[in-house]
Amino acid sequence: ADARARVRTMSDSFGISEFQFYDWFADYSTPVADTMWTDPYRHARPICLSTIQTYIDEIHRRGGRAWAYVQSVASESDALAYPENGIFPLIDASGNRHWHTGRFPTYFLNTAWARHMAAVWAPAVAHLRFDGIHWDSLGPVAGDYGAERAGTREFLVETKKILAGFDLEQTF
Repeated sequence: ADARARVRTMSDSFGISEFQFYDWFADYSTPVADTMWTDPYRHARPICLSTIQTYIDEIHRRGGRAWAYVQSVASESDALAYPENGIFPLIDASGNRHWHTGRFPTYFLNTAWARHMAAVWAPAVAHLRFDGIHWDSLGPVAGDYGAERAGTREFLVETKKILAGFDLEQTF
């Protein structure tokens, strides 16, 4: 009831029709974990699968859209870099591996990383009936801005194709 009332208030009182679910997932590599988990950043706030589903249902009843926030470059694993497969760690301007908030390893956006991320996130996001994924970025981090820009373009072109197969849209 509380979730539905919050959506009604946001919609009716403020005209909100686009809702982003920030840090809704189990961790930066795992969309959901059973029926309840804690937030991925501080592991303090409980998150219930049924609450997410209720919010999304009410958003759709009111004609709105629900966006699943996903950090496009971050992961829980520091062992995903496979240069032979085109996946590279994100190297900052100082030549060091970049860690998001000092804790999460990051990867360079490109076609190969897009395929990895879409394979992890799209099935769960579609199953939960989100309308799409909001790929968050950390801004320009890599030492080569031109390569980072080109990689971001590759990532978005590839994820657009993959997400379409799940009837999902994307924002960035």
